[in-house]
Amino acid sequence: MITSLRMVDFKNFADATLHLGPLTLVIGTNASGKSNIGDAFRFLSRIPSGRGVNEIIGGYRDWEPLRGAMNEIVRIAKNKFQIEIISNISNYFYKIDIEYDSISNIFNIKNETFSGFEFSRDLDIIYTKFILADLFRMEKMHHSNLLINSTDENFGFAKHVWIQINYMRVFDLESNDIKAPSLSGEIPLGDHGENTPTVLRRLHDNPETKTTLLSWLAEISPMDISDLEFGTNEAGYTYFSLIDGNGQKISARSASDGTLRYLAYLAAILDAKPGSTFFFEELDTGIHPTRLHLLLEFMEGQAKAKDLRIIVTTHSPLMLDLASDETFENSSLVYRGADGTGKIKRLNEFPNLKELRQTQGLGRLHASSWFEQAASYIDNPGDAS
Repeated sequence: MITSLRMVDFKNFADATLHLGPLTLVIGTNASGKSNIGDAFRFLSRIPSGRGVNEIIGGYRDWEPLRGAMNEIVRIAKNKFQIEIISNISNYFYKIDIEYDSISNIFNIKNETFSGFEFSRDLDIIYTKFILADLFRMEKMHHSNLLINSTDENFGFAKHVWIQINYMRVFDLESNDIKAPSLSGEIPLGDHGENTPTVLRRLHDNPETKTTLLSWLAEISPMDISDLEFGTNEAGYTYFSLIDGNGQKISARSASDGTLRYLAYLAAILDAKPGSTFFFEELDTGIHPTRLHLLLEFMEGQAKAKDLRIIVTTHSPLMLDLASDETFENSSLVYRGADGTGKIKRLNEFPNLKELRQTQGLGRLHASSWFEQAASYIDNPGDAS
């Protein structure tokens, strides 16, 4: 699984690393750089398409452009950015290190510039060079002739790399997209929640996932929901309704934004392939505080059961108190340093924070900007201000 994401001169980050666990909480003020982390994952997730850098950054078909102008992807006054992820397979660790040089003309960079993996175990380094674009275009993973000077073991690593990046998604859910009817078929959930009816129907039709879907929906939603009902309109699009405990049907159009977001979270995670990495923007949006602990419990359990990496940003002061100890250990603050660049600090780096969490909770500290002030002091202990 992926254990860290490093960004060098990407957006507002000079050199920052986000450490990941099964569920990772990311807190920070507005404009601190939380969404830029999502853009880094989004950039990586588009590489398997085989498209050029200008399309990966500027948008292609259903892809929205990364936020900001093309020349704002690289940090101000720099001409290169680097994204690195580290993962492990059976005690092996591998590093994917992607560097992009804007001086070479950002609009015409070819995929062949994405090359080179570094695989390591302990201090033994094995270099495997190949064309990433060709690897990611492979529909079948046995075409080892695409690898140069590679061993079967190294090819196994490359296959794992492909799977992890190909199963990487960034979600920014919108209620109107979640409730909109969608085409039938084996289609995935869209970045904004498109295709939710179709994904829910697929889960509902499977006896194994149906029980989990309905039990968590009944548990998390404040409504007394006993089932989901699906239909197909004249255009062939799938839509859904909720059935309450009295048998009353509630159309998706009448459901609250919070309920729709619950459904999209359930759809995304229950439909996830093992090994997937998901990034969710503002998990607490539209969710009542009394239901947040259930949503976290669901995500923590599914992340472990399916070997997922789930990263969520949040502004809620409650989240740090509601999360499990493991999730808390894997949570980080994103903030701006004295020089204005984005920085990331693991919460377990703050002194006495575990004790404070247990004795008085962290919500008040979070709401008062204590974390940002403490991070500034840790970075610059001699600065009394």
